[in-house]
Amino acid sequence: MSETSDIIYRFEKWLKKDKGMSYKEGSAKKRKNILKITEKILYELIKEDQNILKDYIGLIQKFESYNIKLKNKEEKESLDLFIEFIRSKYLNSENQKEMEIEIQREEEKIENKVNQENREIIGRVSLTQKSIATPTEFEFWSEDRPDWHIEIGDIVTVIGQIKNENIKIIGIINDMYATSATESPIEDFYSTGYGNASVELPTSRPIIRVAKVSIVYRDDFRFEPPLGNWPVFKATKEEIIEAYNIQIPEEYYILSGFTWDDQGNAVPIYLDSRFLLGYEGAHVNISGASGLATKTSYALFLIQSIISKTKNNKFSVAAILFNVKEADLMRIDEGPSNWENLYKNIDKMIESDEKEKNNKEMWEASKKEGVDPFFVKSKLKFFAPASPYDPKKPLTFRKLNKNTEIFSYGLSDLIQIEGITLSSLLDPEDLDEKTLSLISSLYDQIKISNIKNFKDLLDYMNKLKPDKGGEWISIGYSTHHSATLNKVRSRLIQAVTHQLKGLLLDIDSYGKPVKIEEIKSGDIWVVDISKLHSKGQRLVFMHIYETINKLLEAKKNKEKEIEIENKKVDLESFPDKIIVFVDELNKFAPSGRSSSLIKSSVIDITARGRSIGLSLIGAEQVANQIDEELLSNTSTFVVGRSHAISLKGEIFHWLQGGLKDKAMVLEKGDMILWHAVHSRPVLISFPKPIHFYEDQG
Repeated sequence: MSETSDIIYRFEKWLKKDKGMSYKEGSAKKRKNILKITEKILYELIKEDQNILKDYIGLIQKFESYNIKLKNKEEKESLDLFIEFIRSKYLNSENQKEMEIEIQREEEKIENKVNQENREIIGRVSLTQKSIATPTEFEFWSEDRPDWHIEIGDIVTVIGQIKNENIKIIGIINDMYATSATESPIEDFYSTGYGNASVELPTSRPIIRVAKVSIVYRDDFRFEPPLGNWPVFKATKEEIIEAYNIQIPEEYYILSGFTWDDQGNAVPIYLDSRFLLGYEGAHVNISGASGLATKTSYALFLIQSIISKTKNNKFSVAAILFNVKEADLMRIDEGPSNWENLYKNIDKMIESDEKEKNNKEMWEASKKEGVDPFFVKSKLKFFAPASPYDPKKPLTFRKLNKNTEIFSYGLSDLIQIEGITLSSLLDPEDLDEKTLSLISSLYDQIKISNIKNFKDLLDYMNKLKPDKGGEWISIGYSTHHSATLNKVRSRLIQAVTHQLKGLLLDIDSYGKPVKIEEIKSGDIWVVDISKLHSKGQRLVFMHIYETINKLLEAKKNKEKEIEIENKKVDLESFPDKIIVFVDELNKFAPSGRSSSLIKSSVIDITARGRSIGLSLIGAEQVANQIDEELLSNTSTFVVGRSHAISLKGEIFHWLQGGLKDKAMVLEKGDMILWHAVHSRPVLISFPKPIHFYEDQG
């Protein structure tokens, strides 16, 4: 490639990536016009001075002088863009190393192009009356080669030509079938020794494999079908990265996992942090069968990818993880203490399990991508409620010899978030208009009276009597039926004295709640609510979720401080963005018509989360159990191994054909992912969490 062609090629890449001239309507036409104008002027300048490309400052001066003479607005804009490109890519010392790496990559691509005729063709695009191609899908047939393994989820590349212009189309196989020239089972029966299954045919019948492909990327950005019997190849690493990551600037990369190229090597798939953490989009939903889909392990890997970005102050983000069941998250600080020990352990396990090779390869690739699980381990902090039997001990699945901070709540801690947390102390079926109205009245009464703790509140409720000869009771300016009061009072007594003893303090006004306002960028706090009654789980989740919402809204509004629990909190060191992970999300925002103050609050906060930097990573066995409004605000969906019944409904419209069937047989550590910036789903793998390995130190 000549120096001129090389710089024009790089200029085009810069226009696509840095100026967004890749996928917007009319971008391709505008880009080609800019390149045509620039190339013409560049050749004119080279005629005057053949060494002009070796002096970038001189090149800029020449273009600036040329630009002054121009009167055409379009030409002037084109030259301005080229000058900006040269300044940013060639004169900025910080980009020198990046340019060297890019040049090396381009040389590798050129070498690949030269050797393309040695690349193995696996099939050809099929254009027939029965298998039509569209701008989004096409079919191809594959050679009758038993040694070739082509599967649903594989990524393939089509290379064609239109009027001497090379066209590259990259897509994911979403369905497959095999057939032969035999028309029916009857014909097959008679041609096999009249139905003698033991007869071996003298010659093997050709088997035709047909694959349906969803188009992910087309390098000329035209929205049209492939137009010929073009050859099909397994996609290379560079092609996969180009297809799924071209629309994401590198500074916004979040590693989501790996897919595999034509050589069986791990290829990184990125998410766009702007659509993952805000402010363009937010939230992740992970679904799959319990114990088979490794939902929590995947959430942990994704959070490690995000938090690793804070190591060099690239991001200002922290994470709060709710441990809802068993001990899934309470031992993530265990395992190897460094890379060397991790690799030793994996090597030891490879002796008995060949699949561990993939885990090692993915951890090695993750390290290259900047993911550092050992840095993340150093940022962990664990919380658990006080035990009902001993307030100095945590109620947790976590080993008691490990550091765990104990938290509890007094009434005064809870009423700061209106009536939300008080309503958590009732069962969802109890929350009708009458009980919610009474809770609201109690809340108002607490604010204006001397009620400071749960004992005061229950004493006050015990003293309330109906009007003479009636069944109605006055609380403040409202009246409520005595039956409603009795129901609410009995539920509160049950919660405070039995179900949530230890978590709730009866005579203390204030407990020791989790101090969300003290979290810093890079921190990961794990809050164990697994052993709590469902009322306690709802209460803790909502109190923390509401507090995060309050702090982030103030931070986004550029407030310098905010009042939390009657104390002024400095917001300068509070992270710009917070990730909240919770398993069994259906407990807090279930589907269906049933409504509650808690569900409404979760949906409302999540809907606004994108704009304030609050990202909810929710997991559940069946996504259809989650409220549709919450899912409609979600920008990333991940599916692990699932039962057929779990994959029904509009929520899985993005998962079609054989990919949906594939979801039912996925291995542990494999997921199907769809992200707002990707045009199609992708089959990814992620490495086993390091706490599953013993420390070799």
